[in-house]
Amino acid sequence: MQPDQRLAVFEAQRPRLLRLAYRMLGSLSEAEDVVQDAWPAGQ
Repeated sequence: MQPDQRLAVFEAQRPRLLRLAYRMLGSLSEAEDVVQDAWPAGQ
């Protein structure tokens, strides 16, 4: 899979990941940080 395709998949799943992280952490800012940190780890 090409990098631009991986980015598109990640961006498509970002809202779902953000909701899940928010439910787990209870903080929107922490959830956003976790989701953002997940992108480099997934590459």
